[in-house]
Amino acid sequence: MIQEGKSDSWRLVFMIENFIQDSVKELRELVDAEYELSDRDFFHWYYTFIGAGALAFNVAPEAARLFGVDMTDEEVIGHHAQITADSLIGLAKRRSMDTAEIK
Repeated sequence: MIQEGKSDSWRLVFMIENFIQDSVKELRELVDAEYELSDRDFFHWYYTFIGAGALAFNVAPEAARLFGVDMTDEEVIGHHAQITADSLIGLAKRRSMDTAEIK
């Protein structure tokens, strides 16, 4: 996706329309059920979610050399997922509270 997302091509359009768009809509509904994020905040939240969740796996050899972790280890995967979720929930809570204060 990172490679395809770098250029506006028919492949990118196809992938968005057939695989990603509905999932993003569903994710937005889930997030909105708990937190009220503006479109702008959700945009940043979404790419934080995608980046934080995937990057360590995409650069697993680097992670192994820098931190001595095996990104295929179940404990590492679970802990990474929990840290990512905690960060995203904290971000959503803060942004939702900020939005509520503005109203």
